[in-house]
Amino acid sequence: MSEGKCLKVLLACARPLVTVNDNKSTPLDVIRPGEELDAIEKGLKGIKREIHVTACATFTFPEINTALRNEEPCFDVLHFMGHGDEDGALCFEDNCGIARLVDSNELARLVKNRVKLLVTMACYSEKTVDKLFGGDPALEAAICIKGEFPIPVSAAELFSGALYSGLARGKSLKDSFDDALNAVRDDDRVGEGKKPDTDKMPTPWKRFVLKGNSELSFPGVPTGSVKIGD
Repeated sequence: MSEGKCLKVLLACARPLVTVNDNKSTPLDVIRPGEELDAIEKGLKGIKREIHVTACATFTFPEINTALRNEEPCFDVLHFMGHGDEDGALCFEDNCGIARLVDSNELARLVKNRVKLLVTMACYSEKTVDKLFGGDPALEAAICIKGEFPIPVSAAELFSGALYSGLARGKSLKDSFDDALNAVRDDDRVGEGKKPDTDKMPTPWKRFVLKGNSELSFPGVPTGSVKIGD
């Protein structure tokens, strides 16, 4: 296998404020940027390939837009950790740290011709991601979350580590995705045995959904190490 370029990932975590009234704002719950970023970093440990991760726990939507527009060569993956609303819009932050909902049209403009793969760990995100693959697809592929329940941090760690390990070794997205599902499914903390599937709370491994070109791959990623910075 000839060696090509490193795998480049833009990792963005949003925990915006929601305005309650004119005098008080509170942060959205569940998402804890430090834990989420730590989970991804732990998941990537031990991968002996050149993966460059640009990570920030407080990326605003304009900053993500600028990063994707100006990066050369382009990022391969945009990995978003945050919330989604019931209509599927992703909850980014504006310049003041207030919640900024991004619908499918705006998300399409954000990613089109800028990344090949979108990974979003936001609840309800399947609704919006589906709309990216119409007559003129906005990108090649996406991984999103089905339903309303948050993904446990440990499940995100396992899934992300296995996914990027497979992609960095030249596996197809489908094979890497299956590896990631099995890593979550077989885990003693969040796997099928520990958290069985119920109507009230689906087992975590069933919540991840793959859309678009499942044969997407990144062949020739050089041997090396994972680098995480801002």
